[in-house]
Amino acid sequence: MCSRRRADGASPSGRGYLPEDDFRGLHRPYDPASTRYVPSQERKAVCADLRAIYTAANEEDALQALQDFDEQWSRRFPMITNAWEICWAEIAPFLSFPAEIRKVIYTTHAIEGLHRKLRKVLKTRGHLPSPEAAMKLLYLAVRDASRNWGGRHKSWSQAILQFAIHFEGRLPAI
Repeated sequence: MCSRRRADGASPSGRGYLPEDDFRGLHRPYDPASTRYVPSQERKAVCADLRAIYTAANEEDALQALQDFDEQWSRRFPMITNAWEICWAEIAPFLSFPAEIRKVIYTTHAIEGLHRKLRKVLKTRGHLPSPEAAMKLLYLAVRDASRNWGGRHKSWSQAILQFAIHFEGRLPAI
């Protein structure tokens, strides 16, 4: 549920990680770890209730949604609520962003799709004779995947406006 760890395992969410950084824990709203043990028949309902948490207007509403989720699902899936509570310190700052920024932050489908294609290419090939052969294979996979890349995100205009307001003076002049 929570990601963005440094190579040494420490969380970069502490101050001073990057100069002038307002880093927030990068939260993927639909995380397979949250629903790993949920049967497919119930996954849609569980994800709908989880969505109420990360789309809440503020932290108080999100905590209330988490409590509602816990009341409904804790007897059947206690590990989901526990995972959210463990990562709450990294999720809570995410809720301070406007909805337009949140949507851009947690939209990771394109990146995940590219990773899936790269893993598939390497997995189907099995053993490769040299590192250069692997690099060539990855290069060709990225080139093929880039043919399907479209324009920018559909809500990018609203998001860039919110970025300019929220991070005043940190974006280049347009």
